[in-house]
Amino acid sequence: MNLIITGNPGVGKHTVAVQLMKKEDYDLIDINKIAIESNCIEKDEIGIQVDVQNLKKSMNKMILKQSLIVGHLAPYVVEKIQKIIQERNNDDSVDWLSEINERNDLQKFFDY
Repeated sequence: MNLIITGNPGVGKHTVAVQLMKKEDYDLIDINKIAIESNCIEKDEIGIQVDVQNLKKSMNKMILKQSLIVGHLAPYVVEKIQKIIQERNNDDSVDWLSEINERNDLQKFFDY
């Protein structure tokens, strides 16, 4: 099963990913890292622009059967989504980490 963690920058997506990877065997796919390595970003006077179409092509070549995909661009670059966690603020990630650690039961967490 592929799992996606998405949300606004800075909300704790990678923090949650690290905790999930301690409990399940996932291959981490960091969308931001792939965007940089695939030359899909360009800085201009407005900020950083992402070539979403090329990033989508790069992403879908890398996704495995048991991938944990992390990044705020996930809804735009991942074609097949099985399970998704969307974070909205830092309090969410703290609550989710507590829930995972207390219950030690990812299946219930995924079905949440």
